Amino acid sequence: NGAGIDFSNIEKAGLNSGSLTGTSGNDVFNITAAKAVTTNAIDFTSVASVDAGDGTADEITSDIVVAAKLTGVNALNGAGIDFSNIEKAGLNSGSLTGTSGNDVFNITAANAVTTKDIGFTGVASVDAGDGTADEITSDISVAATLTGTNALNGAGIDFSNIEKADLNSGVLSGSDNADT
Repeated sequence: NGAGIDFSNIEKAGLNSGSLTGTSGNDVFNITAAKAVTTNAIDFTSVASVDAGDGTADEITSDIVVAAKLTGVNALNGAGIDFSNIEKAGLNSGSLTGTSGNDVFNITAANAVTTKDIGFTGVASVDAGDGTADEITSDISVAATLTGTNALNGAGIDFSNIEKADLNSGVLSGSDNADT
């Protein structure tokens, strides 16, 4: 329903920097390009924001590498689109940036973390952001290597701007530099 008009049997829609709202069920929004998603067999372009709706497993998938920035609980910006009410997000070997507050990134598997009630997969790097107590927790035992000040690689993810890490009985290896 756009501008009070109900549409049916369409395959493409340009939103002219408009918003898209999901159904009351669990929706999948596949990012196909900057400001473009496909959902429910419709290709949307020029998308400014997506409210995934009331589902409990609304998900972002992606055909492109996504640089995502957390904007709140169940909310992020990726590919130039502001998403809200999202429970899962696949970044396709992309990056995740935390908020300006203190964030907790829980490692759930290789290249996967949960934070702000969103389960992320396909994560290559996490920049925890500007918080002063950003931390890593883990559901799995993680072998990690220090890579610099407030930085480490663990579970296939390069973490930066981290102040605390719990590797769940995993192993921490030093870097080639003098680590303190």
